[in-house]
Amino acid sequence: MQNDAGVTVSGKLTVNLMAALFDMSAFVLIEGQGKSGVRSMQRYLNGKYSDELGILPCDGIYQRATNTALIFALQKAIGIAGANGNYGSGTIAATPTVSQGANGEVVRIIQYGLYVNGFYDGSCDGNYTSEVSNAVVAFRKFMNLPPFTGTSDLTVIKGLLTSNGNTNRDSIALDTSTQLTSKDVTNFKNYGFSIVGRYLTGSVGAGASKRDKYLTAAEIKRITDAGLAIYPIYEDGGYEIEYFSRIQGYRDGIKAVNQASKLGFPAGATIYFAVDVDIQDGDIDGTVVPYMEGVVSDLASSRYNLGIYGTRNVCLHGEKVGMKYSFVADMSYGWSGNLGFKMPKN
Repeated sequence: MQNDAGVTVSGKLTVNLMAALFDMSAFVLIEGQGKSGVRSMQRYLNGKYSDELGILPCDGIYQRATNTALIFALQKAIGIAGANGNYGSGTIAATPTVSQGANGEVVRIIQYGLYVNGFYDGSCDGNYTSEVSNAVVAFRKFMNLPPFTGTSDLTVIKGLLTSNGNTNRDSIALDTSTQLTSKDVTNFKNYGFSIVGRYLTGSVGAGASKRDKYLTAAEIKRITDAGLAIYPIYEDGGYEIEYFSRIQGYRDGIKAVNQASKLGFPAGATIYFAVDVDIQDGDIDGTVVPYMEGVVSDLASSRYNLGIYGTRNVCLHGEKVGMKYSFVADMSYGWSGNLGFKMPKN
């Protein structure tokens, strides 16, 4: 068991080893789910940090504990006092910039991050080779993180290890449940935004704080007269797991398309159906997948493209059932559906 876990093989039953036995962690590759490269990373992290983090599973599945351990390893490598696996302000400030020719533990962590995000399959040996540099360029281009160089800075490193990445990076798009005034639109434009996401129907809040969130024709005119574009979102209850079923998807699809048409959205516009909750992986197939199938079966021949809003995991499922585009809830970096899942290609 110690050998499988990547820790010192002594034959002695330590407290950490006992804890790993009792939480039923797996230390061999789980066939059909785990990846050998992820398992190698898990064993390496155990070998270096199990005294501080405990013994992590070595099942080949990139999960919350693995992600936390990788951030912890970065913190140790850059000398963060009180390393805890949380990519907070201290870690952000201390994150280095490295490029081709560098070597060491930070480079190894970058290699691991590129690997689990699907951009690198080479050796994770701590050497920043041209292969690593090319993988960083590919990651930057896919995630739209200029400049498109092979250098790893905060934007790249935090982008590899967390879903929200560098939250100080520039943005041209936003979404809001607020019905926008002319002043709101002017302010957004002055701050450099050019795309606005708005809700087709419904309200937010309850009681005295309840307010309408639906897009109006007058609001559309204010937004477009200012030269901004709009993308429509549908969410009338997609924040509870019990909401999602095939019949609900069918109903929502009809309602969303009718309202988009009424507001004058042109053919080819994408409507994003919201799954605004962190649904666990094992629950998606029985809830959100039937919901999306209901939307797709109902609207596949409509004038609009179909999109899904949700965690990376939800969006990856959406790709498979016919959702043409994904609007990923990456800012919810603590959601399990974002931890360890690649960005969908659409």
